Amino acid sequence: MERITVGLRAQDPVLEAGLASQVRTRPELSLHKGEENESAVVIVVVVDFVDDNALRELRNVKRTTSARVVLVASHLEDQHLVSAAECGVAGIIRRTDATPERLTNVIRAVARGEGSVPADLLGRLLEQV
Repeated sequence: MERITVGLRAQDPVLEAGLASQVRTRPELSLHKGEENESAVVIVVVVDFVDDNALRELRNVKRTTSARVVLVASHLEDQHLVSAAECGVAGIIRRTDATPERLTNVIRAVARGEGSVPADLLGRLLEQV
């Protein structure tokens, strides 16, 4: 099995450390940090809220890398779902649902070129477009 290279971006070091500890436990994932982030196949962006700062970070990832993006967020408002999709997010997972197994499944799906959005969020997203 080929390992998926994963980069991390977080709003604070505690969020990043927590996510890094989850990714490191998975044999199918290879964590790239710092400068190596740019060569990642998937970049996971972790935020509390999808606000202007988070959207700016998502746009930056889209503009500066060829990586596909997974968004892990504590709070997801309807009006930000479309904005996140416009920023190139291919996978969304609520922070409360981001167990190592679930997060790995989302990362693997996104790395294969698929999208991964919880069913209730997908319905809300489709209502807005």
